Amino acid sequence: MYQGSEYAQQQAKASLENARAIERMKESKRQVDELNTSIARLDMIVCAMWEIMQEKGVDVEELHAKIDDIIMRRKQNIYSTVHAECPKCGKPIQESTKTPMLGRCVYCGELVTFYPYSSDIKGNSGASVSESEPEPVEEPVKEETEPKPYNVSDDLGF
Repeated sequence: MYQGSEYAQQQAKASLENARAIERMKESKRQVDELNTSIARLDMIVCAMWEIMQEKGVDVEELHAKIDDIIMRRKQNIYSTVHAECPKCGKPIQESTKTPMLGRCVYCGELVTFYPYSSDIKGNSGASVSESEPEPVEEPVKEETEPKPYNVSDDLGF
C-alpha cells in the first residue's frame, strides 16, 4: 500500500510540474506576441518616417551612407548600455531592461527618463540633465573628525 502512495505522490508532482511548464509556455507565447506587435508597429513608424524623409528630399544614397556610419560606430561600441548619474543624488543609474528608456536610482528612488541617441536624461522633478556637460560641484570643506560608523540608511535614503 505504501508504494501506491509514493506512486500517487510522484504522479501528482509530475502533473503539477507539467501545469507549471504549460503556464510558462503560455506566458512566453504572450510575450512573443507582444514583441511581434511592437516590431510591426515600429516597422510602420520607420516606413512612414522614410516616406516623409523622401518627400523632404533625402535620397537612398544618403540613407545607405548613414546606415554604414551607424554600423561602423556600433562596431566601435559607441552605442552601449545607457549609464548616467542620477540628477537627484549623483549616484550611477542604469536604464532598466524591463522598461526601456526608464531607470530608477537604487539609492534615492528617483525615476529617470533616458532619451534615445542622446546622453540627456530627465528625472521626476522634470529637470532635464545632460550627461555630456556635468555641472561643476563644489567640494565641501572636510573637517578632520573621528570617522562616523557606517549606516546603511544613509546610502539608501531612509
